[in-house]
Amino acid sequence: SCTNMLWKNSKTSQVFDNLCSLLSELPVGLAHPRAVYTYGYEDYLKIQDGIARSEKRRRIRMLEEKRIIKLKKEGDRIVIQLTHDGQIEKIKRKLLHNSNQLPSNQVCLVSFDVPEDIREVRNMFRGLLKSLQFRFVQKSVWEGDRDVVKDLIQLVQKLRIGRWCYIYIATKC
Repeated sequence: SCTNMLWKNSKTSQVFDNLCSLLSELPVGLAHPRAVYTYGYEDYLKIQDGIARSEKRRRIRMLEEKRIIKLKKEGDRIVIQLTHDGQIEKIKRKLLHNSNQLPSNQVCLVSFDVPEDIREVRNMFRGLLKSLQFRFVQKSVWEGDRDVVKDLIQLVQKLRIGRWCYIYIATKC
């Protein structure tokens, strides 16, 4: 479901970010100096690599269970695809990582009146606006100073709430 936003600093979140940016490996650190002494540096690295790959596979399965990614076998390869919810998650992360500010005399206004029968989507969208430090202006109207219009429009389209949502750049008087 689109309200299952991954925790920003979780391991699963890191794996998701890596998939989105097409990175192939998780970082491996020397967390156990005694193991290096016991097994030798080369064997320790092999053990750590195996642990990291196992952890990565576990996190990928978790993303698949949350229906954020879909695994598809093509010949002898496994292809990872973002699902609809995964695409929404990717846009939300892009929005949250965007720190570009609008000029000081401009604001981004978001007005929406999403129906009660899709309350889950409305609540997620409102929560995202709050996370982006948008301010509640009046009933269903929010104001923010970040330059996120293009990504918000993309999210609104993915959420299929365009007929109830309007996004503007306005000049302050």
